[in-house]
Amino acid sequence: MKQPPAVKPPVPSVERALRILELMTEVDYPMGVNLIAKRLGISPSTCFNILKTLELVGYLDFDERSKAYTLGPAAVQFATRALELQRSFDKARDIMSDLANRHGSAGCVLWRLRRDMRFMVVGHVVGRSDVSFQLDPGNTLPLLIGASGRCAAAFLGLSTGEIAEMYDGLNWDKAPSLETYLGQVEQTKQKGWAIDSGDFIKGITTIAAPVDIGQNQFRFCLSIALFGDQNDPEFIDRVAADLISSAERIAERLFLGGSKLELTTRV
Repeated sequence: MKQPPAVKPPVPSVERALRILELMTEVDYPMGVNLIAKRLGISPSTCFNILKTLELVGYLDFDERSKAYTLGPAAVQFATRALELQRSFDKARDIMSDLANRHGSAGCVLWRLRRDMRFMVVGHVVGRSDVSFQLDPGNTLPLLIGASGRCAAAFLGLSTGEIAEMYDGLNWDKAPSLETYLGQVEQTKQKGWAIDSGDFIKGITTIAAPVDIGQNQFRFCLSIALFGDQNDPEFIDRVAADLISSAERIAERLFLGGSKLELTTRV
């Protein structure tokens, strides 16, 4: 497998802004510039500039009388959305676990499409396979890679030119040709599910299907990972049918059961 690119050091101003927000969540009282700067070991002037930016975008509130800051409405909204995402995954967890266990899977993943056109892990469950993998919530993948990527290419309404442009540069273990990939996308449209037979990660077969939220919107995808020799065509067809059924049940729970994910804004 190709080595991932080296992780670049964090942007100092962004890191300090996040540390300020983390600090504000840990205390239950307003804090002034000097106290925040002292707690975090940064200069008061730098701290002041970051605080004013966070106030401007709504993540902090400033009280003129006390000259102190508290969390603002944007921070509360951000946290609320994150908690809602977790609660929604909790509604899907048992369906995903049952699916993974029925087929001796290494795991099952619920993906969400972000605003930057990357897939983000909403939640992941481990199956009964002897070998498993770990994906933390928030981990992301490029839009078109793997089985979930073929689903995106099939159901997002992308043109051949758009697919070709985004396909270039993807990091596969065994990259299919663009012509082969486009053929697989057409098959996905017809079948309603996609398969990656070790192209993305050698030795792992992944099947994915959209979680249908209606209104011709593709926002969520459910995938199941299989190891080793679990690639018999009849077995794959059975897993795919079960995957589609599980995706339909998840859609019903999440989007018809009163605990809907936010559909109008992608994180």
